[in-house]
Amino acid sequence: MFSVIQIILIALVAFFIQFEMNNSQQFIKCFGEKVCTGLMVGLIMGDYQMGLLVGGTFELMALGVSGFGGA
Repeated sequence: MFSVIQIILIALVAFFIQFEMNNSQQFIKCFGEKVCTGLMVGLIMGDYQMGLLVGGTFELMALGVSGFGGA
């Protein structure tokens, strides 16, 4: 099960991600990157490898959705 501290830390990470996206102040550059966010959440949960895999999968899905170079 998840501890209360893990839940609070993940909620803070989600808050800072939304804060950065809405304000675009570039407070911490890493919060916008999916791989970096996956790593942070993976470290909070105790399994950084799974966090990197999930973050990398989300990044690849985002790259596949958008078109680059008029393709």
